[in-house]
Amino acid sequence: MSVKLVLALAALVPAVLGGGIVSDPSVFASKTFDYLVVGGGTAGLAVAARLSENSKNVVGVIEAGQHLPDDPLIFTPAFFGYAQSQPGYDWLLETVPQAALGGKVLEQPRGKILGGSSALNYMAFDRGSKAEYDAWKKFGGDDWSWSGLLPYFKKSETVHAPKVTTPWNEPKTVDTSVNGVSGPVQVSYNDWYSDITKPYLNTVNSLGIPLNLNPESGDATGVYNCKMSVDRTTGRRSYSANTYHKIASARSNYYVILGAEATKILTTGSSLKRDDAAVTDTAATDDAATTDDAATSDAAASDSATADSAARPSGVTATGVTFKVGSKTYTAKVRKEVVVSAGSLKTPQLLELSGIGNKNLLKKFGITPLVDLPGVGENLQDHVF
Repeated sequence: MSVKLVLALAALVPAVLGGGIVSDPSVFASKTFDYLVVGGGTAGLAVAARLSENSKNVVGVIEAGQHLPDDPLIFTPAFFGYAQSQPGYDWLLETVPQAALGGKVLEQPRGKILGGSSALNYMAFDRGSKAEYDAWKKFGGDDWSWSGLLPYFKKSETVHAPKVTTPWNEPKTVDTSVNGVSGPVQVSYNDWYSDITKPYLNTVNSLGIPLNLNPESGDATGVYNCKMSVDRTTGRRSYSANTYHKIASARSNYYVILGAEATKILTTGSSLKRDDAAVTDTAATDDAATTDDAATSDAAASDSATADSAARPSGVTATGVTFKVGSKTYTAKVRKEVVVSAGSLKTPQLLELSGIGNKNLLKKFGITPLVDLPGVGENLQDHVF
């Protein structure tokens, strides 16, 4: 009797939980999506939420971590850094021993959680200078310039004016020409400053480094008061899970599978000749194509690269994604595009496991190369921890 009761109750558990989260991976895999986003992180959830604004788009998000909306290690600003290097929050990635640092191994914190690294970071919220974004034009065209991106910077944020009067918080108004006032991410200034702030500011000014009261205007040089992604009305971190995901979760065309690690982008076609694609051993493993050195690796397609679009010019089209939940592997199909947004370290790994990368490296690990892109997994420049 007790066994029958348990089974009956299990049958009542919905396959789709509240908030667009699918509890049964087989239900998620049974759907055909217009867009599949690999990685429910900082960029992935923003992309997924924006795509789901069109009710005709069926959007799926594959996320390896869990959703922890009420975890104080995530939402409490004062606990920043506590979740890093902790299982259940962080991928626990490390570099290989660094010769220039006497063989030291460095941690590379990356969020393994819905919200990605925006759930783990220190909440500093600023942007680069105009010249940096304008340099992107040679790769992505005018839309990737400062003027092309500024409307989207503003669209993502609601910037609140400083509440505390200080020399570094003047003027106490928001410059709406470069700051957004109606976006999902809540951005604010600290309302308390320690006694060393003013002496620090005076010191750097005396060294010829000027105070910059409007670093969002396109010139981020000098010393300035950095905004924070903190909602001062709730006192909580404002990040992609409690903004973009929360907004999208009310839509019937938006689905998220948690605890699901993508293992391969499924494709049709190849840009390589048969001889170039041939390998002696095609039994690739999940970790076969990890980057040679995490300190110098790079996702050649950006943190939110569209694998389908990047590959199409060479005749390769993304058709779906395989993912693992526990020990079982599932396949999700896609009609339009696969958006790879797994971060600067995991994105190139997934591309390489899918046959997109340096063909010689892929062959070495028994992976059949489909697109020869030698830049995948190389040239990352990042600060260390």
